[in-house]
Amino acid sequence: MTKSMSLIWDLQSIEKQMRTLKAEKQALSSDNIRCLWQQIAEIKKLSAENQLQLIKLQNKCQTQEEDLAKLQEHGRQLGEMLYGGSVTQAKELEKIQSQYNLFQLEVQRVEESLLTDMEKCESLQAEIKNQQDHIHTLNEQHGKLQQELARHVTKMEAEYQILNDSYEKLKQNIPAAYYNEYVKISRVKSMAVAKLEKGICSGCHVSIPTSHIVKDADKILYCENCGRMLLIE
Repeated sequence: MTKSMSLIWDLQSIEKQMRTLKAEKQALSSDNIRCLWQQIAEIKKLSAENQLQLIKLQNKCQTQEEDLAKLQEHGRQLGEMLYGGSVTQAKELEKIQSQYNLFQLEVQRVEESLLTDMEKCESLQAEIKNQQDHIHTLNEQHGKLQQELARHVTKMEAEYQILNDSYEKLKQNIPAAYYNEYVKISRVKSMAVAKLEKGICSGCHVSIPTSHIVKDADKILYCENCGRMLLIE
């Protein structure tokens, strides 16, 4: 019984390592990559919004430049009327001067608005470039992380296969009755086998009465408290 239970204990140890590897593989499953991808998606969204805003501003600037050109042409015409000598009456000249002054204010307003929007365009272009550079950097990091993850997963799968091979090999040396009992208890407990050390069950830490400990080669010993199979040390 002791030999078979020792084999079962080793089997349980291998199974625990296999579960740990499987959990680590699932945990690896790309938390960092997913987080990085979300960052990339968010920056791409902001960049797209900025590009749309830039197009609108550029169109607005183009319209303002066209308006300014028309105003400048109109100003030239007013200037010719005011200073060219074609108008000589004082009241008419005064009226044209008033229009010319208002026109100059309008030209100044359009020029200032155009300058402000052009500065916004430059600022947006710089921001978009920074965002594109950041996306490029994050994409490189994303690729490296994917490669690193793939290497790590491959290594873990190889380790898992070695453990699985050891498990199957060990299983062949365990009597069917012992293995079946182990599987049955494993369905309800994470550890089906506990060690009996100085009369204490290592699974539930409860003392096992000496009268209960029967070293029978054909009998499986169980903990009366937790129901685990016991390996007598």
